[in-house]
Amino acid sequence: MYFLLILVFGLILIFVTWLNNNIAYAETLSPAVKIKSPESNNQQIPIGELVVSGTSSDNMDSDCTVYIDWNDLKPYQKVEATGAGGNGDYSSWTFTYTESYHLISQGTNELTSKITCYSNPVNLTKHYSINVTGIKQSIEIPPESGIDAIDQKEEENNGDISSSLPFISAADHNQEITDENTDDDRSDDSNDEDNGSGDDNLGESNDDDDSFFDGDSFFDD
Repeated sequence: MYFLLILVFGLILIFVTWLNNNIAYAETLSPAVKIKSPESNNQQIPIGELVVSGTSSDNMDSDCTVYIDWNDLKPYQKVEATGAGGNGDYSSWTFTYTESYHLISQGTNELTSKITCYSNPVNLTKHYSINVTGIKQSIEIPPESGIDAIDQKEEENNGDISSSLPFISAADHNQEITDENTDDDRSDDSNDEDNGSGDDNLGESNDDDDSFFDGDSFFDD
């Protein structure tokens, strides 16, 4: 009986020792993850797609994976490993927020990265979050678009047309009207003279006709 109790106690002690050793080993991994870009909290960024990059404690010898989310929207999204060790090296990583998961929206957006390192008897997890502020980006017409140049050219053309037209002052306009009236008067006088001379010629012609048909002088002989 005592032998059985000693055996059970010994097995429990061995298991506890093994468990503590594994936990201590796992803790030596010191999992860590960080978002490097965007660089700081409350940074203003345009709404829409966003490329995020970061680092972690993962390396060639560890078995870890990095994930990310948006405003605690599950499931977590697996990031792309960009470490020197290849696809499984999350020492550096990147992720793009797109419509397939979620775009950056106007207002506060919480971006949370998570690293999970798989080991016996427990998995170790660490989180790192930042907040970014999504803003609507104003539309600006680039100088090279040529729109401003076209407007300026039209203004210049309008100015050239206006400057090429002769300037007529009020005095010149009145003078032209006076000259036109004078010319009209002269034309009327000329017409009157022509009409008068015509009447005189008509009278003379009638007188000659009367003398020609005068009965006394024509039939005297």
